[in-house]
Parts: sequence; structure tokens; C-alpha cells
Amino acid sequence: MFKVLVVDDDPNINLFISRLLKKKFNCEVESSLNGKEALEMLESEAGIDVVFLDVTMPVMDGIETLRIMKESETIKNIPVIMLTAVSERSVIDRVTELGVHSYLVKPLMYESSYNKIKEIFEELKPGITGS
Repeated sequence: MFKVLVVDDDPNINLFISRLLKKKFNCEVESSLNGKEALEMLESEAGIDVVFLDVTMPVMDGIETLRIMKESETIKNIPVIMLTAVSERSVIDRVTELGVHSYLVKPLMYESSYNKIKEIFEELKPGITGS
């Protein structure tokens, strides 16, 4: 079972991803509404295995959050899955350069999101898959 942090300022997206992770993948899920709050949680809470991180948020966006994560000795190795509707090449290049593990593209649809998360989890920890 993964312990996951979902970071998205849209409560509907946050709830959608959180429920999918809990119900289909038996994950323990924490959530945050912006990057600053997420970084505080990551530094204070041990055991977060994966972060689902929105690109566009108030306070601190996902790119800045990812950059700070990758500079931190304690949290730099946590895999990050970007949640994005942004298709600008420069944004994709920047998060790829920073070391994002994968993407979920908005708008999120149940079946495609489930399949993509299952694929990601299989890469991260073979043998742990949703039901």
C-alpha cells in the first residue's frame, strides 16, 4: 500500500484522485491545496511514497514545488506525478528536466486515470496494483 499526497487547489480534482487511490489502490491519502502546504507536509510527515502534483495552483505552483522537492535531500527521491491541463511545450520540458516521474492529463476521466495510475504503481512497486 502506498501513502500518497495529492496536491491540487481544485477540491473536485483532489477528491476524485483521493477516492480513486483509496478505493481502487488501497492507498493512504493525504491532501493539500497548494505547493507551500505540500512541502510543509512532506518535510514533517514521514513515509509519503508518491506525490500527485497539480501544475497550476495559487501560493506556490507545481513547477516551483517540484523544483524545491528535487533540491531537498530528504524528499528529492519521492516520485512525482504531475496533474496538468497545460500542454505548453516549455512547461512539459521544465518538469521533465526537473525529474517528474509521469503525468495525468486533465480533464481526468475515471477509466483512463485508473489505467494510468495502475501503470505508474506497477513501475514503482511491482506487484501492487489496483483492483
